[in-house]
Amino acid sequence: MDSTATGIIEGLKVEPIAASVSGLQQANYTLRLGRTEVELNGHLGKPFRLTLLDQRICQYCKVAIPIDQRGTHNSYCETCARTLARCDFCMLSPERCHFAQGTCREPKWGEQVCMQPHTVYLAHTSGPKVGITRAGGELQRWLNQGAVAALPLAQTQSRYLAGLLEARVRALVSDRTQWRRLVQGPARPVDLKALAASLRDRVALPGTAAEVTWIDPASGGEPLQIAYPISQYAPAQQLRLSSDSSQLIQPLLGIKGQYLLMRDGVFNVAAHRGMLVEWAWVHAGQVAQVSVAQPDLF
Repeated sequence: MDSTATGIIEGLKVEPIAASVSGLQQANYTLRLGRTEVELNGHLGKPFRLTLLDQRICQYCKVAIPIDQRGTHNSYCETCARTLARCDFCMLSPERCHFAQGTCREPKWGEQVCMQPHTVYLAHTSGPKVGITRAGGELQRWLNQGAVAALPLAQTQSRYLAGLLEARVRALVSDRTQWRRLVQGPARPVDLKALAASLRDRVALPGTAAEVTWIDPASGGEPLQIAYPISQYAPAQQLRLSSDSSQLIQPLLGIKGQYLLMRDGVFNVAAHRGMLVEWAWVHAGQVAQVSVAQPDLF
């Protein structure tokens, strides 16, 4: 494709390449800019320029929203953030699901998304963590999180039940990823299989046996191992595009989860969804000594 592409950031598309001889799943990345996809894996070490143009678009209704809007739902306009079920508090805390009370913002959407089988899993990102995802979407979830290893733990008949079990497990295992650890260096080994066995012994399942079940260790197999395209890790500093700092010029050193790893820090692609940008591969001589993007230290 051409060295320059323009479009609205929709996120990083990450897919597994066939497992290597060592059994590792290899993560393959493309940057989605509207209908255009920029292949990234084959360009490690190559400098790029990312320029913010004059729009940010709500990911649902497509109206223009402030470029510098931040917060939990910074990819949605204020109206959608108030009315869409996917922006409700229960999406972050599924154990607080209120569908059964008849107060879901979008009951049909809730039936299609939340009232479906889910998997509770253990993943190794910056350390061991517990999480949930729709059944069948486990690998995609682990890739998006930058997990280097992962193992299904339990199956449930709804997101709500998965949330209840996750809440019990997170009393013993974190449900968070420390992004600084994720981007600064390789993760230390963790025995997820032993951790899963310990949790099965210590945590009581919510619901009935027909609604929630542990995944049999014999059928669950070994944890899946995942490798990411990284030639060098990055400083724990987030670089952002904003109305005050609209251009980023950096060499691409790696990709992990939703982060582009660069010389001066990392770029969280998911946090910039909806922004209209221009991407261009550039010559090494065009890379400034200091990134012109705004550093964000939190």
